[in-house]
Amino acid sequence: MLSKYIPGGVLSGAAELIRELGGDPIPLAEETGVPIASLSDGDIPVDIAAVLKFFDTAARLYQCPNFGMRLAARNGMNIFGPLWVLLRSAKSLRQMLEDLNNNYDMYTRAATISLEETTGGLCLSWDTASNHTFNTAQGAEYGFALCVNDIRKFIPDFRPLAVEFRHSAPPDISMHRQLFGDKLSFDQARNVIHFSAKTLDVALDSANSRAHRLMQSVLRWDTGVSQAGLPERIENTVRALLPYSTCTVEEVAHSVGVNERTLQNRLQSHNTSFKKIKDAVRYDLALKYLHSSTLSMTEISEILGYSELSAFSRSFKRWHGQTCSSVMRKTTIDSGAAKLE
Repeated sequence: MLSKYIPGGVLSGAAELIRELGGDPIPLAEETGVPIASLSDGDIPVDIAAVLKFFDTAARLYQCPNFGMRLAARNGMNIFGPLWVLLRSAKSLRQMLEDLNNNYDMYTRAATISLEETTGGLCLSWDTASNHTFNTAQGAEYGFALCVNDIRKFIPDFRPLAVEFRHSAPPDISMHRQLFGDKLSFDQARNVIHFSAKTLDVALDSANSRAHRLMQSVLRWDTGVSQAGLPERIENTVRALLPYSTCTVEEVAHSVGVNERTLQNRLQSHNTSFKKIKDAVRYDLALKYLHSSTLSMTEISEILGYSELSAFSRSFKRWHGQTCSSVMRKTTIDSGAAKLE
């Protein structure tokens, strides 16, 4: 089963925008199931359904049909974290899009993208990873607006060849046309942004072949790079994948481009194992989520890849010498005391 979580960084700037629209982000977050802490902490995983509901509700509640695009104008593709270092060091827009397509699962598996060759160049499509009954219009517009805005930082006169949205057109599409151009259509089979062959091969001033090679090795473990620091690299991969996927040894081995046996053998030569590394990451994240988020123990258990809450509870007590409940009670008491000071 694919994970339903995405990094909370997607909500960066949302609280400020809602306040500017005359609203209060806290009740909206509570209503839509978004952890309040994720509004200020991009490391808190968020259910993609809650994010899309948050976007859609904000657009309707504050009469802002362009909410997704307005939020995107405040953010950038730096919400992708280390992946953004790889993208911005690409030699061309084509390589940037190929890197995004090849490494998007390092960012989230709750949504998918696909890159396809067309007669005019390339097209990039976006969708959630599973069928949802709620409105994804704001999410699609947010993602495409992020893409276009950031490409213009490297190619100032960039315009997509065409843009298609699955959802119906809002009453006023002037902002859409300003951002995406005139070749804009709605009520289509999928969400797609088209890139011309001419634009794809424009050399980028930000190109950095050394940084690009380095980030490729960090994100996908280039086997031509020295294996020094292997446990740390695998830990970073687990930390990136764990909240958003099942994060099995097979999955991590695939993500870094080797088979499972090779990965296990090389970790053994460093006197460690995949299980030890995964447990260490779980140990760290469990305490962080309990202290810094409003996620329930059941949600934390699910994010950390436990099939049952009881198994997570036993692990937590073994790691920290106390139960999850006692830590949560202490955190609540300390938080209340801080508010009184």
